[in-house]
Amino acid sequence: TFWMQAARAEVYAPTFLAFAVLIALCYGADESVRRGRNDLGRWLMGAGFIAGLGMGLHNATFASALPAILLFFVMLSRRRRIGAREWIAAAVFFVIGLSIYLYLPIRAGANPPLNWGWTSSSRAPGWGGIVGVDALDEVVATTAAMFTKNFMGCLELLIAEVQWGVVALMAAGLVGLWRRARRWTPLPILVILFNIAVTSVLVSDFNDTNPDIHGYLLP
Repeated sequence: TFWMQAARAEVYAPTFLAFAVLIALCYGADESVRRGRNDLGRWLMGAGFIAGLGMGLHNATFASALPAILLFFVMLSRRRRIGAREWIAAAVFFVIGLSIYLYLPIRAGANPPLNWGWTSSSRAPGWGGIVGVDALDEVVATTAAMFTKNFMGCLELLIAEVQWGVVALMAAGLVGLWRRARRWTPLPILVILFNIAVTSVLVSDFNDTNPDIHGYLLP
């Protein structure tokens, strides 16, 4: 269950925390534009840093939400221009957040008793996990039938976790969001769809008893 992710030593809970902070930064950026302030670049740079840090926590889960976040800031830039320098600065902060990975090859270079072979080859467990070698293999191997099966399985799992009453509240919330702030409505919808789509591709054999699948769907 989702609760299991909060009660076990895994990466999913801190990943979800980073995602919540990222959503808060999106809200702050939107408020900045709405109030006519000129600090949108700072919100973008903060979002870039948290996005990089989140990728360092669990890249597959966090990457599924990034397209929607990026689209949100692109839409904001139509209301308040974001300059090239600000986009570049955000990319730099993204890399700074992502640099959390540097700890692993640095320690591997010290030849500790337990070493995943970070510097041996691109197929080494550590390096391969960062660059997504295994994930790329899953993408290549995924057929349309497998994707559809996994997508429907993820959707059913989400509904089973939150129950139909909560689904109804979510739908009502989206309707209220559409009426009050239409610019925000695509964000939660795209996050959910991208998240399910990425999970559907990365899961070779869907099994709703796999605790990791529940963790993937937390965003």
